[in-house]
Amino acid sequence: MKNLFSRIVAIATGGESGTTGDLFWHFLDGTLSIKGTGAMPDYNAKNIPWYSLRKAITNVVISDGISNIGVKAFFKCSGITSAVIPDSVVRIGRSAFSGCQGLTSVAIPNSVTTLDYGAFYNCGLTEVTIPNSVTEIADGSFFRCKDLTSVTLSQSITTIHTKTFYGCRSLTAALVPCSVTLIRNGAFSGCRNLKFVFLPDSLTEIRGAVFAGCHSLNTITIPASVTAISFWAFADCHSLKKIINHATTPQTIDINVFDKVDKTACTLCVPADSVDAYQNAEVWKEFIIEGM
Repeated sequence: MKNLFSRIVAIATGGESGTTGDLFWHFLDGTLSIKGTGAMPDYNAKNIPWYSLRKAITNVVISDGISNIGVKAFFKCSGITSAVIPDSVVRIGRSAFSGCQGLTSVAIPNSVTTLDYGAFYNCGLTEVTIPNSVTEIADGSFFRCKDLTSVTLSQSITTIHTKTFYGCRSLTAALVPCSVTLIRNGAFSGCRNLKFVFLPDSLTEIRGAVFAGCHSLNTITIPASVTAISFWAFADCHSLKKIINHATTPQTIDINVFDKVDKTACTLCVPADSVDAYQNAEVWKEFIIEGM
């Protein structure tokens, strides 16, 4: 009956139509409209209802009442240039917009609490604002969004997960809000044009390879709250010339934390009373140390 209903609607309205779970979709003149209430089903590359239209879809309009955007819902819909997400959506599923390289901007509503793994993987986004409703950004949410230049993170975020902004090569600055206590492995790795990073006093740990391969990073300030810096955290940061470390006791770090950084050409600024401690601490002692 659903297939018969879809054919009747398609004939009556033009374009192509169908049902997906409890929802109804309709495609006409480049616009994919999805209507109904409840959650959108999760998909794989073989059962996305509009997959054959992925290059023809330019606009996506999701109606109010839909609560979840399903896994891989718009996977590789490379022609999408705009997407309307209503305030009823609380979850954007894994790889939901993965490969939407034509999508340059999207408004994530304050209703969204969950951005799943790779939600906007390899998208064309140039800027993004994470609303206050989101407390954690899942692994690879904006992985390889190579045109992303601006990111605004909410004051509710506590954790930035693994490879969240990995390979966002156009990102030049990252302002980490004071709510963040943990940045996981490789979160900003490969952001080769990242020049400025603000790390808040709430941060207690910098995980492995967080800023590895950030070739343009020239200055980094490490707050006193950071007690641990893991492997390759700043490896391959060729341009690093100044480190401001507010910790009174030098963090115990592995030799590879600053791998491929020319320590003899990089100034390490530390609390005046801690200069001697840094001059006797492994790895730290290799920098040009100045008191502040």
